Amino acid sequence: MPLIFLELHPVVMIIYVSALIMRHGGIALWTFIIIIFLVLINRILRNQISVVRQLKIKLIVFSIIFIIYFSYTTISMILKETATNVFKALLKFLSGEKIMTASANIQAPISAVLGVIPIIALIVLSLVAIIDDREIMMKLLAFASLTGLGIAYIGATAFPALDLPRYLGLGSVVLLTILSTRSLETLLSRGLVGACYVFSLILLTIISFGFAGTLMPENPYTANPYATWSISGLITYSEAYELRYIAPMLYYNNFLVDWRAGDYLAFLYLWIYPEYRGFHNINTQSRFIFAGSYGLLINLEYFKNFNGLWIFRNTALQMPEAYLSEVSTHVTKLCITASVIYFSGNIQILDLSRNTK
Repeated sequence: MPLIFLELHPVVMIIYVSALIMRHGGIALWTFIIIIFLVLINRILRNQISVVRQLKIKLIVFSIIFIIYFSYTTISMILKETATNVFKALLKFLSGEKIMTASANIQAPISAVLGVIPIIALIVLSLVAIIDDREIMMKLLAFASLTGLGIAYIGATAFPALDLPRYLGLGSVVLLTILSTRSLETLLSRGLVGACYVFSLILLTIISFGFAGTLMPENPYTANPYATWSISGLITYSEAYELRYIAPMLYYNNFLVDWRAGDYLAFLYLWIYPEYRGFHNINTQSRFIFAGSYGLLINLEYFKNFNGLWIFRNTALQMPEAYLSEVSTHVTKLCITASVIYFSGNIQILDLSRNTK
């Protein structure tokens, strides 16, 4: 997002744009739309925008690289038959067939409300930009970002499957953060009262970030079940220690594991290939399937068809998006009928490939 405001050398711009597009397609598309929006507004205002520069060059570079990458990924999806599966799902939906996904509401800890305070601080600073800034473009960007943030919050409640906080909310927050620097300068120019107000906002943001436990274990806002390379802080230190111990022993098999422990295992391995609902470890030739990822809700029927090892973390039964409640009553039976490969107070590894189920 800083690409919009920086004046860069063409070579540096190409590298920057390429890294942005290949790193995150959603944010890249959001940035592309913003640049197009700025170009149109610049034409209407007849080059009166001083806050952004090199708009036409950025649009040309972004368009070329984005189209090339989009074409490559599309062809790659067709060759891997991924696109075919998407089209089949769309045809089933259009024909009236219901496509069911599993979802569950997770109760966040009370301290999680503190994580909203930095967003409120950004909203306050954006309102300062809308009211007090002399640049029309700054006002428009602040208003557009506030609108995007509002839509993301509404979408998270009304249409959670769209994942709007990730694709729209994140971009809005990043842009609001960049714009907030101008608002801070405006407030600081108002003397002692403005300076105290600025320092109060910054202090509240820092304190709320620390007490919200964003970087602490078992906080539901630390990671998500969709990124196999994200570092999960949702497991205890003792569980993380055991996973580090057993990780080198997991090879040449299929492994079912909850997405929180699976994310941590993916972080421990050096060479992995991300897959739908899990990842493939290239060195050990092992495939890890994440319970709770992309609607994979494990029930007893799933165990009847699963052939591999189940890495069962005791606290994972508290994950309603990963395991149905009926699984907890079946665990004892599985421990008796299946071969136990590893057993501790935190984690068990059960061999379900020879289990009669």
